[in-house]
Amino acid sequence: MEEITVEIRRCRNCGTIQWPRLDAKTKTLLWPNVCKNQKCKSPYWNKERVRDPAIWDPERKKKQMQG
Repeated sequence: MEEITVEIRRCRNCGTIQWPRLDAKTKTLLWPNVCKNQKCKSPYWNKERVRDPAIWDPERKKKQMQG
């Protein structure tokens, strides 16, 4: 019996523990594409949330609203 060490990851949205599955052909670990939680199903469960600072700049919003 071969022993494998597996790391687990958590969804950044809901905190659900994600387990990889072992691909029998290539012997590699494959992570799911979306969160397995029925209520979450986020495709960004393993990625940091990236926000463009220019979009969230309050001064920029004021200028857009003024014309």
